[in-house]
Amino acid sequence: MSQPIILVRDQYWHCLYCMFLLSCYRLLIYAASEPEKEEEVGGCTVPAVIVQIRYHCDSVFVALANGSLLQFSHSPEDGSWVLTDPHTLSLGTDPVSCLLPINICLYAACGKKVWVLSALTGEKQVGKHFSFAQRVLS
Repeated sequence: MSQPIILVRDQYWHCLYCMFLLSCYRLLIYAASEPEKEEEVGGCTVPAVIVQIRYHCDSVFVALANGSLLQFSHSPEDGSWVLTDPHTLSLGTDPVSCLLPINICLYAACGKKVWVLSALTGEKQVGKHFSFAQRVLS
């Protein structure tokens, strides 16, 4: 959408996977004041299947199946959601399977790693990730 989406309190984010001749992936925003109306107030296309959506520290984080994490924030000028150019962070090639907000951090699991991210900037915390080795029990 080229128009800015001005949302204050009554909105909720939803993901929709639709299949046409080509695959398209849409992130939709609905007005939450009357959920039964299902009034769509905005949306955008994302590059992969949406795994999880988390609202934290005034941003919306969208975990994708291609290992990317999108961060949507408000415009500093008018407070509208900026849907056209989200901050994109590549965490790996496996799906980002889980997002866990704690304080001003966001923990993001991708493959065998858990990344610690700043929820304010969306950047990886230097040297802060955990790796897990697969152990076979005999």
